[in-house]
Amino acid sequence: MTPYERRVASTRRSIARMQQHSMRAKARSKFKTLNVPDISSEAVIDSLEYIASYSIGTPPTKVNAFIDTGFDIIWTLNQPTFDPSTSSTYTNLSCLSKYCLDLGDLRTCASFESEPCIYDMTYDDSARSYGVFGHDKFMFDDSNDPSKTVDVGYLYFGVNNESSPNFKGNQHGALALDRGRYSLLGQLGITRFSHCFVPPDTIEGSRSRMYFGSNAKVLYGFLVPLVQVPNDPLYFVIIDGIRVGVTEIEYPSYAFDGGVVVDTGISNSMLTTAAYDPFVSELRKNINLPVVHGPSDELELCYQATEEEISNTPEVALYFSNSTVYFSSDVVFQEYSQGIWCLAILRSSNLRSMIGNIQMRNLLVGYDLEKNGISFSSSDCKPV
Repeated sequence: MTPYERRVASTRRSIARMQQHSMRAKARSKFKTLNVPDISSEAVIDSLEYIASYSIGTPPTKVNAFIDTGFDIIWTLNQPTFDPSTSSTYTNLSCLSKYCLDLGDLRTCASFESEPCIYDMTYDDSARSYGVFGHDKFMFDDSNDPSKTVDVGYLYFGVNNESSPNFKGNQHGALALDRGRYSLLGQLGITRFSHCFVPPDTIEGSRSRMYFGSNAKVLYGFLVPLVQVPNDPLYFVIIDGIRVGVTEIEYPSYAFDGGVVVDTGISNSMLTTAAYDPFVSELRKNINLPVVHGPSDELELCYQATEEEISNTPEVALYFSNSTVYFSSDVVFQEYSQGIWCLAILRSSNLRSMIGNIQMRNLLVGYDLEKNGISFSSSDCKPV
């Protein structure tokens, strides 16, 4: 798959994932009061996903998993990535155990004590994780000294027995980071974390680092309140305005009534039709380049241009209650085929808008769940 084909595929996954989010609601975790470890992980871009690394089992097996603030089950591929039969500390859960029953609709095993706990979840474009739900030891990097590791104890996670061809690149699973009970945060009682994603074109294999615990980089002067949506563990914020160049976009008051979800597991940001149409209209007024058809119907605004011409397009800004986020041209437009640059912010298929990982590049994002907010700040996310 060429880099252009990957971008088109990730666009389609973004649309499908948006549809999936609209049908999903689960209980948020009530965070434990325990000694929360200060841990970290590299964040490496691979096949347009951001990948974290950690180890599972005894002896430890390294796992690379995409960073996903939009789901609450950690999972990893079975052999050859992680073979639970070789870990002396791995245990399957029973189908009738409390932890299996808590999976709700994702639990698909027969209701017998002797049966193992089986989960089944479908991602975007029919990508699937299906397998046994168990628990084992996890190890992460120490946030103070990444050359050292921290044993965080036993975590519940899925072992995927059915590898999906829809997961591309060096992805062995998912590191779930929403507010659900089985995410990393819910299981360890972590209430603070941060990430700063490097763009893919900095250096091949370049990486940044994400932090969990007291070393998370949260900028409290820019803290944007999280909106509480009953029984939904996703991260919702409110956008107060959008600007293209010097012009503030006028859109109906209901444009963001469904909230704006911050989701690292989706590539493209999306706006509801009520916000998207005036936004695209203003871009068209301000960009004097040849308009062309894109390689996918989801890409509604495309130009034939050079990279230099795209770099001179107007700046886009999002207004939040306590901060303004500026998007440079390289995250507003992406090259989807040679010389064809398309708007990388898509039309939402429902009443929710989303901020995806393309628009989080070179953006320091800090989460504090005790203070119930997220900070956004433009940053040079230099490789580590």
